[in-house]
Amino acid sequence: TYASWLLMLLLVTAALAQAPSPAVDVSAEPSHKLIFSNEFTRLFRVELAPGQSTQWHHHAHDYVVVHLSAAQVGDEPQGGPAARHTVRFGQVSLIAGGFSHRVTNQGSTPFHVLAIEILQKKPVRAGRPSQPSERGLEIGNGTSADTILDNHEVRVTETLLAPGATREKHRHRWPHLLVALSDLELHDLPQGRPASALRARTGDARWAPAGATHALMNMGRQQARFLVVDFK
Repeated sequence: TYASWLLMLLLVTAALAQAPSPAVDVSAEPSHKLIFSNEFTRLFRVELAPGQSTQWHHHAHDYVVVHLSAAQVGDEPQGGPAARHTVRFGQVSLIAGGFSHRVTNQGSTPFHVLAIEILQKKPVRAGRPSQPSERGLEIGNGTSADTILDNHEVRVTETLLAPGATREKHRHRWPHLLVALSDLELHDLPQGRPASALRARTGDARWAPAGATHALMNMGRQQARFLVVDFK
């Protein structure tokens, strides 16, 4: 009958309205702004106003998330239950890829993150000894370097430098991103090359190749805080 046909049409329409849209690759999601890429990583900046949501999007690669704001965020994976998270400024997480989701800023403050993809995934082979984790805290005169994440793909270290303090000479074994968690006014003292100024605003990122040996002095009036994300 016409009434039955109309009811079926309404049910189908409602079901289609509730079904999630097809997920696009993260690089095609409008809120994910690509700000840097090379053979090791793609770096996306994501900013959501209160109440704003991303489109459904797919993460094919593992990635490191650096939170640049305190926020309340809803995470809705396709095919799974939604979750609500409270995040803090400077929080770092490693997230395994191979999933699609949608993110909503459910708080009253802006949501701002950097998503740092790991493009050269290194599978752990059976019978092969894994590289030991080197988690730990190094404390110097007005300095600290805290390894907060370390696995066979990446290492993330958070460094604090008091005004006038110097991180003593150290070598970078791997290529890396420096992510500023405060405004930085550093004096870079590389071995075998002239010194230079390293200035950055909170949330800026700088790429550096492997093999550099240098020291860093905080020339600013405030504590310098930054992350180094090594790609092994």
